[in-house]
Amino acid sequence: MAVLTDDQRAQYEKDGYLLVSGLIPDGVSERAEVAMWKLMGMDPEDPSTVVALGVIFFEFTVL
Repeated sequence: MAVLTDDQRAQYEKDGYLLVSGLIPDGVSERAEVAMWKLMGMDPEDPSTVVALGVIFFEFTVL
């Protein structure tokens, strides 16, 4: 049994990456997101804390 379909393999070879929905359970990705914000010392609800390369982002989307 193939892990990837022929279409998925072709997409990976074309783009160099492959998006696979449902690969990581929602609970795991949610905990990882919380840990990421905490590690960076930022609060996704407070745009004044969201800083990257010296630029403050006033609008952003959390996926």
